[in-house]
Amino acid sequence: MENIIDGKITDYDESGELTIKARYENVDRFIKCGYKEARIMLQDSRTITAEQRKRIYAMMSEIADFMGEYTEIVKNLFKARVRSKCYKDMIEDFSLSDCSVETASAMIDVLMEKIIAWGVPLKQPLIDFCEDISRYVYLCLKYKKCAVCGRNAELHHVDVVGMGSDRREIPHEGKRALSLCRNHHTEAHTIGDKEFCERYHLEPVRLNDKLCKVYKVKSKKGDKS
Repeated sequence: MENIIDGKITDYDESGELTIKARYENVDRFIKCGYKEARIMLQDSRTITAEQRKRIYAMMSEIADFMGEYTEIVKNLFKARVRSKCYKDMIEDFSLSDCSVETASAMIDVLMEKIIAWGVPLKQPLIDFCEDISRYVYLCLKYKKCAVCGRNAELHHVDVVGMGSDRREIPHEGKRALSLCRNHHTEAHTIGDKEFCERYHLEPVRLNDKLCKVYKVKSKKGDKS
């Protein structure tokens, strides 16, 4: 695209202000369009790691088996998803052999979300593929899947809500929580949250307004649905 150009960061300061030098060849177009502002996409200079690549291909293989498709088709599907979701189509394509660490992380994230949303069965726990445990727990909460085993889940409060009060009338937003199936929910209550999270390497997530709507509990805005 003619309105996407490459530039180089020539300076920056502690306040976060960057000085970027870029060249635009089509001066006539520049004048005609009257460009005043630019959207800048910072490019991660680190290259995808071998571990990231291994995780991506393992997840794509599992999704391909679940969909009954070739892995190459799944790869192209999710690469397009990464470009659309994370880069707003500012990049045309990328290769899993030499893309950036940041792009590889984005690929892992979109694969992980679909695996959770679709209930794709895996040969090993999904958490083993994750780079960001909090993000994994958030997605499990979003799709009501157990953060330990992937089964359908219910809300487990790590921060106590409304002891001796009506939980329906107390805001849950900002409280730490997990999504757990009935068995793991019972286990968490039996051994305590600290030991439970250490055992399964989980990090509770604070409920936001969107998650409160998912579980039909009161947010700070007072909504229950």
